[in-house]
Amino acid sequence: MKKLLNCRALFVLVILIQFCWLPVRALDIYVSSTGNDAWDGKTAIHNNNAGPLATLQRAFFIAIKSDPQLANGEAINIFIMDSKYLIASPVKLSAVNQSFFIHTLTIKPYKIPTVTFTGSIAFNDISSSKLPLNNIKFDEVFTDNSLKNYVRSPKTSFFTLTNFETKKTGTGLYNNKQLFYYDPEQVNKAIGLSDLKSGHFGIIIYANWTYCYRKIDSINFKTHVLYTTGLNNSDYSPWKKGVRFKLVSLSSASIANADASVLSQYFNVSPNNGPIYIPVNDRIFDIAGSALNKIKNIRFENITFEHFGYRYTDQSIDPNPSAFTENGAIMINFTDNVVFNKCTFKGIAKSAIWYYKSNSNVSVTNCTFNNMGAGSVKVGSPGSENDTKILNNKVNIDNNKITNSGLVVPAANPIFVVNGNNISISNNSINKAEYSAIGIGWGYGTIPNILSNVTISKNRIENIGTGLLDDLGGIYTLGMMENVVISNNIVRNLKFNSYGSWGIYIDQGSKNITVTNNIVDHCQSAGYMQNRCQNITVTNNIFANNTGGQVQFGNFKDNISLKFANNVLYQENNNPTNINWNSTFIQSDYNAYLTQNKPGNQLNKLSRTATAATSGAISTDKDLHSKREQVSSKVNMSSLNIDRASNNFKQIDTTKVGYQ
Repeated sequence: MKKLLNCRALFVLVILIQFCWLPVRALDIYVSSTGNDAWDGKTAIHNNNAGPLATLQRAFFIAIKSDPQLANGEAINIFIMDSKYLIASPVKLSAVNQSFFIHTLTIKPYKIPTVTFTGSIAFNDISSSKLPLNNIKFDEVFTDNSLKNYVRSPKTSFFTLTNFETKKTGTGLYNNKQLFYYDPEQVNKAIGLSDLKSGHFGIIIYANWTYCYRKIDSINFKTHVLYTTGLNNSDYSPWKKGVRFKLVSLSSASIANADASVLSQYFNVSPNNGPIYIPVNDRIFDIAGSALNKIKNIRFENITFEHFGYRYTDQSIDPNPSAFTENGAIMINFTDNVVFNKCTFKGIAKSAIWYYKSNSNVSVTNCTFNNMGAGSVKVGSPGSENDTKILNNKVNIDNNKITNSGLVVPAANPIFVVNGNNISISNNSINKAEYSAIGIGWGYGTIPNILSNVTISKNRIENIGTGLLDDLGGIYTLGMMENVVISNNIVRNLKFNSYGSWGIYIDQGSKNITVTNNIVDHCQSAGYMQNRCQNITVTNNIFANNTGGQVQFGNFKDNISLKFANNVLYQENNNPTNINWNSTFIQSDYNAYLTQNKPGNQLNKLSRTATAATSGAISTDKDLHSKREQVSSKVNMSSLNIDRASNNFKQIDTTKVGYQ
């Protein structure tokens, strides 16, 4: 009897173990370009009414309908069966009568390493015949490695204004007429006045940090004036004589039946560039919940998004700083736990992802972005000021690689955060952008703007600014914010057009910010810039070989409370700082000022003695340059770390900075 009981117990134990090891059940939905939305989507192989769906839109509908019926612990997978899947129109997901998804929905490849969502049609041979693109409008084409803008005139340089006027036509901000005076000889050399007379054109204006596009209303060929209507540029960045502009033909940009000659003429591509990708869509996803019904638990994984366009129309692009009103290819509103992991974005002519209003627990991690028309990740709603109902909360932008940004809208930031709480921006590598690499805030001085608990750490930022725009920073802050830490970043090689490319730029109204353990070198302006800020702490940083000096202040009168301590300032040939330290708002101590052959003088009003701050830290036998290679373009950062390790300077670990 005892033996029988033991056998029964063993049998029950085996059954329990089997149940424990059963995989988590899931609802699997299949999508294929050869599928049919009339099928059920629940099998990968077609059989009667069973088989893969044709569209993601239908897959989302089935997922939403099925979600409440699933048990706890189950999941939903949408499997994409094609290696390349065309999204010819935006996929929309909006809230219904419930908050969803209760279970995690993952969009991922089926039995292949990755899937590509494309917004373009590829042509391998454009030399022999017309392309079947009736009535499709596009303003850029793509090759495998580049984004080709519609050719702007002039192709390789700029026109410059000979004068500018504005006239008020009403009471609103947009009721203005602008008069752009041009040089007829300059224009005639590039495109010819006859061409200008024959079509309707747009004008693209580059002034300081702003980029603006306008349809030209009319042209006075006698007085050489281009007329536009809309919002004037700001007083900080005025349109005036000498401002640069380009012209773009709107007639030619709307191409039907494009062929090789058209692509060669207007986009500088040839059959040798093939294949050529021509965009048919400029938006990927619109994911929009509501305040009462948030969309939850969506995961995009191992997906490539490529070749989605940007279209010039008669609608203006106003001169907004950092292009903050420009839409993203993926717009996300009122969601919880919508994440992108191990995804690739390339040839997206807009910004890629915009977490716009009221998103929480969202993240973009381990992704790559290349050849972006605008930026990569945007967070927040410009102009929302202190409206807590629409703030984003718990946003993680981590370990992403971003290369070549601002190819269509140059004023866009690769990473841009307007407002929100608990934002982490870490371990990203950002290389080659037209404007500031990471921008946060944008509340303008004392305008209320809720931005708090932001960490910007371990990012590698290089080659920012090509000389197209001005007033930019590797890391840029603007407006009121609380508890912001900028730490362990490497920022180098920034350029401007006529002024202003600072490594770390703390601008108007910024307050309560700590800048620590960063290395900033080879910026065309200063390594650190502060303008009209309060309660800023700058400690344990290395600012080296920045052309305009290592530290700069924009306005002494409006700066309040700066603690500047234990930093290394190094200039190869000149005095390491060209600023006036004699201001009561600076509390500086134990900073080392170094030049090529010897320690520099202490320039702080409130510093320790030169012996304590320099000689004690850099001894004769450990002179900085006796240990480094004599390379004029770089400082040996490891030597700076070693030599300054005494006197409470914490060594900066550069091996864990940037995309890993």
